[in-house]
Amino acid sequence: MLVKKLNQSTLKSKSNPVPLVKMTKVDFVNDLMKIYLQGGRVLTVPVNKFPEIKKLKSSQRKSYHIAGGISLDFDDSDEVYHVNELLGIEVN
Repeated sequence: MLVKKLNQSTLKSKSNPVPLVKMTKVDFVNDLMKIYLQGGRVLTVPVNKFPEIKKLKSSQRKSYHIAGGISLDFDDSDEVYHVNELLGIEVN
């Protein structure tokens, strides 16, 4: 299973997650969030999986910040999203 494989190889230890991938850019097309990753891969996620992002207007979604390639936040939201969360990997 791909998620399990990513989970095992992404985590250095259970208490210290180290992502294999880093985000470079985010874009929104209709109700989808496209997350561009280093190496040219693109992750497409339905926006409804992230209610706080879904609440943002189109113009507000353009005001985002990627920190260190691993976290994503928006000017008009208090939420911060880790790349593992966007990939669907649960981090404890």
